[in-house]
Parts: sequence; C-alpha cells; structure tokens
Amino acid sequence: MGLFIHYPGDQAVKILLYRLRKLRGLKPKEGKWLIQAQWELARAQLRLRTTARGKMVFGRNPDSAAGPVLEEPELAHGLALAVERAAEHGIFRPKCLVRALALQALLERHGVHGGQVRIGVRMQDAAFHAHAWVEFGEIILGDRPAHVKTFVPVTGAQVRDVV
Repeated sequence: MGLFIHYPGDQAVKILLYRLRKLRGLKPKEGKWLIQAQWELARAQLRLRTTARGKMVFGRNPDSAAGPVLEEPELAHGLALAVERAAEHGIFRPKCLVRALALQALLERHGVHGGQVRIGVRMQDAAFHAHAWVEFGEIILGDRPAHVKTFVPVTGAQVRDVV
C-alpha cells in the first residue's frame, strides 16, 4: 500500500515506520534507482494519459525477434527491481504498461539499450486480458517469466517511446 493511502489510527504510523526502516536498509545506488524509478513511473503514466490512442504503437520487424544481448544483466535486474518496488510501495499503483514503459526509460537512462516493451494477450474465463513487459531477446525484465508465458505476444506491433 502507498504512503498516501488512508489507514486507521496506529496502523498508518506502523506502516510508515516500517517503510522508512526498509528505505534506510537500501544501498545508496538502490535508493537512487528507487527515486528514479518513481519518477519514470510518473512520466510513463503522464505519457499514457496525454498520448492519443494508437500513437504509441508502430509496426515491428518480425525478423528482429531475437533482439539484442543484455550486456549488463545485474544493472538491468537491479533497475527492474527498483521499478517493481516503486510500483508496489510508491505514490500510486501503475498498471503493467506504465511499469514496462518506466523500466524501458530507466534502462535507457542507464545506458542499457535495446529493450523492447512487449504486449501479450490471452483469454481467461471468457474474458480478454492483455499484459505488457520488457524483453531483451529471450530475457524478460520486470516480470515473472512464468506469468509472461501465459500470454501470446502480439508480434506485429511494438510500443513507441513518444516523449
């Protein structure tokens, strides 16, 4: 739950103190990444709200499916964890597309180029579901591979960074 969600009485203070203790336990670079992740989540949320429907998707070359090689996996996974933590404990609860856009932007900011925001779909209980994540070739960042595998990737489109 976020810091700005109302909790009755002492529970709010306990939750705030717990989160502050967790923040103090982070390494300096992890704290920096967490702040950057929260910023990128807010930017991605704003991009989605202000970009015309359909303007963030463009055609994708199916031959590029192999994708780039992830040369700094520790950095990439650390940044993915920062986005996950900011999304789970930050000022708002972003949907998967916002998280994926934020992670891609954060990776680019740190010189980790070539990740792609991917979108997948599935039918479950007679309902249509879509999901977004970041991929580096076969490597899935910011999500559990087992969860991503439950979706069929949309192969003819890619999400564009419009900012």
